[in-house]
Amino acid sequence: MKVILPFLMSVFMSFSTSSSFRVDNTLTVVISNIKTIEGDIEIGIFQDSDDFPHEGSQMYKLRIPVTQDSIEVVFPDLSDGDYAIVLFHDINNDGLCNMNFIGYPKEPYGFSNNKRPFFRTPSFNATKFNVTGDKKIYIKLIS
Repeated sequence: MKVILPFLMSVFMSFSTSSSFRVDNTLTVVISNIKTIEGDIEIGIFQDSDDFPHEGSQMYKLRIPVTQDSIEVVFPDLSDGDYAIVLFHDINNDGLCNMNFIGYPKEPYGFSNNKRPFFRTPSFNATKFNVTGDKKIYIKLIS
């Protein structure tokens, strides 16, 4: 029995270390076209198409003060998979992406893959990107 237990443990350990599924990926998001150096950028990362882009359903939600015309944000320890990002520049720091009377954002915003809305918010599938290692993406704010 003493020989079998170490053998079984080594077999189980080899399964866990030989897996190609990673959970330590780093995602770097570079946000550009920031025209007003005030307020915060709010970033939401989604991993589920059913939740996209509903407030409160983000996998990660982060607010970063705007101090320059381009910002780089690093998200460590992401697992392999598909993600989508929605962000906006909360210039007046009221915690909302302010809209006009027809529902169009009055504050700059952006989506992963630099998708532009066409009469409605882009879908998760249109904005998703795959992470299977360290990745850097670029999002240009739409004013």
